[in-house]
Amino acid sequence: MNSWTRFSQRQALGIALLSPLLWTSNTLAQNADAPFSGPISVQADNAEWRREGVMRYDGAVKLESNGLTLQGQRMELTEIRPGRYRARIVGSPAKLQHQATSGEDQPVNAQASNIVYDSGTGELEMDGGVQLNRGADKLSSDRIVYDLLARRIQAAGGAGGQVRITIQPPKSEDDEPQPAQPEPRP
Repeated sequence: MNSWTRFSQRQALGIALLSPLLWTSNTLAQNADAPFSGPISVQADNAEWRREGVMRYDGAVKLESNGLTLQGQRMELTEIRPGRYRARIVGSPAKLQHQATSGEDQPVNAQASNIVYDSGTGELEMDGGVQLNRGADKLSSDRIVYDLLARRIQAAGGAGGQVRITIQPPKSEDDEPQPAQPEPRP
């Protein structure tokens, strides 16, 4: 087999493994800033089509789309029904990065043992020692649900635990550095 044939087979496999992700863009709201409404990129050490409608990615998995990045050791992508997918990312930890889309929004970064994304609802469910930062504010909990489009966060403590929140006060004008004043000359 020559190198062109191997390249063509790898390219075809890559397209076949990514095509279900590309279809997901039609399932979300037509908001151009919504994840999965534009190009989607997946990187992993290995990819496998396990059975009809299920793909598995292993080793340094990274999924990127419209300001959303999901990372972990493994990702399983399942077609729930035509055009609707569930991605489960597992890691030590699995990570989420969601960029701010406007001047009012804050970037959201999180890590957890498991992150499950449902393309139909636009929600991410995170569990297992979840640590979430929205700008300078911090939230830790056993379970957090994050609505990507509404940028709404719901948290619940588990097994008798509680939700812990640290909210940074807004900066006042007094907190901003003042320009250096020239010293008067004698």
